[in-house]
Amino acid sequence: MANFTNSETSCEGFESTWKKSRDMREGYSQTSEVLTDEQETQSQSKIDSGLQTDVSNELEVRLDAPDTPELAEFLAKLEPLVYKELEQNARSRAFDGYSADWTECDANISCRHSLCQQGMLNESHVTAVNYNSTGSVVAVAYGRQDHADWCAHRGVVATWNTERGGMKSGRADNALELASCVTSVAFHPELPGRLAAGCYAGEVVVWDVGEGSEYRGDPQGASHREPVTGVVWLREQRGRKLLSASSDGKLIQWNLNLRKRRLDAETVFLVPARPGAQVRGRPGDLVASSQRSGSESGVTAIAFSSEDPTQFVVGTESGSVFKCSIEATVPAVSNLPDGGDFISPVTLSYEPHRGPVYGADWSGFHRNAVLTCSTDGSVRLYNSLQIAPVLVVEPGAGYLYGVRWSPTRPLVVAIATGDGRLLLYDLLANRIAPSETLEVSESGRPVYCVVYNPRSRSSVATGDAHGIAKIWRLGEELVGQQPKEFEVLAKMVNIGGTE
Repeated sequence: MANFTNSETSCEGFESTWKKSRDMREGYSQTSEVLTDEQETQSQSKIDSGLQTDVSNELEVRLDAPDTPELAEFLAKLEPLVYKELEQNARSRAFDGYSADWTECDANISCRHSLCQQGMLNESHVTAVNYNSTGSVVAVAYGRQDHADWCAHRGVVATWNTERGGMKSGRADNALELASCVTSVAFHPELPGRLAAGCYAGEVVVWDVGEGSEYRGDPQGASHREPVTGVVWLREQRGRKLLSASSDGKLIQWNLNLRKRRLDAETVFLVPARPGAQVRGRPGDLVASSQRSGSESGVTAIAFSSEDPTQFVVGTESGSVFKCSIEATVPAVSNLPDGGDFISPVTLSYEPHRGPVYGADWSGFHRNAVLTCSTDGSVRLYNSLQIAPVLVVEPGAGYLYGVRWSPTRPLVVAIATGDGRLLLYDLLANRIAPSETLEVSESGRPVYCVVYNPRSRSSVATGDAHGIAKIWRLGEELVGQQPKEFEVLAKMVNIGGTE
């Protein structure tokens, strides 16, 4: 058995050979004292004051002396004569169609601008030009007129503000690109930023340029199968309807659906063919008739009446010229593969041209005066109530692609030719030879389009096969209205007809 006892031992210590002792000290720090100060402020006292004009007293004008008996007798004798002259002036037509225009007109004709969008020179043709409602912006459509097959080009609509300082002729203010060539273009007659265009592939597009909005047709709705040869805004209250014409023979009335941002086809018209027409075409025609069924005629030109918004004329690729109505209801016979219900708009058939009709215009000075031009080399003046033309002009300039009445002179006509010229006829002075000839294309390539500025009476625009759009300033002789022009135009149009 083991025994345990208490034992006391002493403690032994030793220093570490690797750890040294540490000194410790205490310290403190503090930022400098933050000083604060309080101030009070109060707005100054206000004073109200009022101001009012003095009460005006009605002034009474009194003559220093009453009329003398001699003056009263003189005025009594003169009064019937003055009334008679005023009544004659009210019935006079001396100033019909005249509107004040303070634009200075030079005696000479000059080219103000030569416009061509980058990449388009000698690559594309100017197929159409059009001014907006203010006359300050011009739209230029680019495409090709010599397609041998399906279109593989890109189309462009370029716009320039010709009144803006610093405008660049080689760079448009806006350039709107499309998948195929642009074949027609038209600004809205009242809304300066709304623009419509037709394409070679049959598409119709509308832009609100300022807002950046774009409208296209419903893919499931009616459409064109061939190039759109014309777009025209209809004069109606809301300003949302337009009519497109195509070489497939159809005219489609569209409604601009602002809510759905698209174009809705409302009515489809079909222009009938004219059998037996002898046609002289041109190499690489814009319109290809391989799919033509025989019951329709391709539309190549369209123009509306300036007085009756429901009446218009169309020219066709067969040379036919028809008077039509937007209010027509007669069904049209069709063998088109896409089927559908069509309406024939034709109300009267005129004596045809011998080639495709590429230009038409309705006079703004006579309700029955219609001009057409064709590849047969002639310009025809029709009375819209008669079948036969009342005047035929043959400039001898080859194919003719565009014709326009002057907006300021009832008897001045502009003609775009296939040999690169713009012919200006003054029918008051000479019905055989042009008064002025402008060499638009130096190399003699075709001028495809011509249009007058609706606001500037001396400006006219042309577009040619080089891809250049030119703005011309006309001389005073072609702008200022001449005496008896209305009477001469009326006699010319009404030969054998009614006014």
